[in-house]
Amino acid sequence: FNSFKERYGEHGLKTALSIGDFDKQDKFLDSYDLIITTSEKTDSLIRHNASFFRNVSCVVIDEVHLLNDNSRGPTLEILITILRQMLPSAQFIALSATIKNDELLSKWLSAELVKSDYRPVELREGVFFNNELFFTNNSYKIRDECNAEESIASDTMVRDKQIIFFLNSRRNAQGLSKRLEKISRKKLSSENKGLLDIIADKILYALEYPTEQCRLLSSLVRHGCAFHHAGLVEKQRNLVEEGFRNKLIKVLCATPTLAAGVNLPAFRVVVRDLTRFSPAEGCQFMPVLEVKQMFGRAGRPGFEEFGEALAIAKSEGDKDSIFEEFINAEVEEIYSKLGVEPALRTHILSLISNRFCNTREALHNFFSKTFFAEQYNDLTALNKLINNILVSLIDSDFILQDNVYLTATPLGKRVCELYLDPFVADKIINSIKKSKGAELSVFNVMQALCYSEGIKLLRVNNKECADLMNSAGDEKLLIDAPNPFSYEYDSFLRSLKTASLFEAWMDEESYQKISEDFKIFPGDVRNYVYTMDWLLYSLAELCAFFDNKSLLGFSKRLRTRLAYGVKDELFGLVSIKGIGRVRARKLFANSIKSYQDVVKAPLEKLANLVGAGVAQKIRERVNP
Repeated sequence: FNSFKERYGEHGLKTALSIGDFDKQDKFLDSYDLIITTSEKTDSLIRHNASFFRNVSCVVIDEVHLLNDNSRGPTLEILITILRQMLPSAQFIALSATIKNDELLSKWLSAELVKSDYRPVELREGVFFNNELFFTNNSYKIRDECNAEESIASDTMVRDKQIIFFLNSRRNAQGLSKRLEKISRKKLSSENKGLLDIIADKILYALEYPTEQCRLLSSLVRHGCAFHHAGLVEKQRNLVEEGFRNKLIKVLCATPTLAAGVNLPAFRVVVRDLTRFSPAEGCQFMPVLEVKQMFGRAGRPGFEEFGEALAIAKSEGDKDSIFEEFINAEVEEIYSKLGVEPALRTHILSLISNRFCNTREALHNFFSKTFFAEQYNDLTALNKLINNILVSLIDSDFILQDNVYLTATPLGKRVCELYLDPFVADKIINSIKKSKGAELSVFNVMQALCYSEGIKLLRVNNKECADLMNSAGDEKLLIDAPNPFSYEYDSFLRSLKTASLFEAWMDEESYQKISEDFKIFPGDVRNYVYTMDWLLYSLAELCAFFDNKSLLGFSKRLRTRLAYGVKDELFGLVSIKGIGRVRARKLFANSIKSYQDVVKAPLEKLANLVGAGVAQKIRERVNP
């Protein structure tokens, strides 16, 4: 976005970025020439009938191989199919560096296939073994350090270059960065040390109080080393990325998410871990496609003539295997991920709600134009699944069928606009109905929303099961507990634990305490709060359909408390811009307990509690 804004702004073109909130039309986009957005946000804008689409003449789909992604692929595939029908005269350009079955994809898009091996910086892929870097046509020795990672990092520092290590877990990324800090610190100039101190201080105080993770990352950054993963809060990730782009941070240890979402090139990239663990499949080799994506970060345009991408071998045989299975191997074919029910439910409701399809035949015809249809030809199983989903949508009162015609009910249209999975929405609606006349609490509302499956649930270990089962008996829940021997009971227990996380957050527990108690990272806390905020917003919107005023009011108040992580007594204070939960608690402890107390408080007293500058701004806001 920043690159386009600067580059094309010189030619009088306006560039906009549209991400985030899924319940807006973003009408401001009408006046922009270039719009950068995600597939999910674009899908949401279509559901809200955004008006700028009528003027779109070119659609650029970057990273089109994401069709192969289990979570994001179905939305991208449906979106492309819709846009091709909406914009028959528009030009479509799909981009990817890693697709094997590109001819099939171009056939689906009715597009000309353009292949190019051009790369602004030459990429040399190889393997490190026994202090030697082996490439296809040559090899060379590097200095010997304690282990492979330190040897490669040390050689990179001697060349005054930067390096990224990709690892398969957050803890591995943090662990390696601690080991490599002693190498990166040797090559820092006094000027760079001063600039790194500024970044490190911002990282240290990115949260209300520094956590152990904040202190660790800050100390590493001071010496030109860092780690990067989704467990950091956004501000910290941005600071690390900025430090690396400005060539201040020399060594970066990251999880693969960095390769997928951030343009951050380096002279040398090392994929240390070629395997990863998942509970469902155990330890598996990474797909070649993903490894190539990480390799592609090697080589910094404008700074190097070539970049090096390396894997690390443990033996001669391992070295040969890596060359055969990764370096010289073709990437895998991409496959449509559309043929599963969770992926289809929300999109079928959207197609009916937005009147793209108003009969079963029209739905079947639409899906015959998807990549799934192009790839598999036989749609018998898919059409059967579509018919089953239609039955469930009718049963949930989200759509109506009048003879052959399908229309969305007002409730179904709102569910569609809220970008909710109809299955999740149905469970939330059941909670709304059951909550009438019930005693509401933070815990039982949070638990009901967690059990809707609209949020990732925390895992439960055997030791926690008994305590959670007891708490289920003590709490007045809005849902009925499932049979302890049913498959739903695990999700029920996990929903109780996840609800406890939100209860702790709104009881003003610190990031550090929550991280320790729930075995998650501060960035995870933020992500959970972000997702729950949307579920609470959706809950309030759906309450209006069922005249549940008590839950509507409670959920709106709860949403504010969730945003700031405060007890109910601080509600009035945090409603004032510039007062977060730390300042609010400090004011409350000094007898300033409400909005009116802030209005009446002497400016000098406010200044003593929150600082002169903040006090002046607060006073201007409450006394405009």
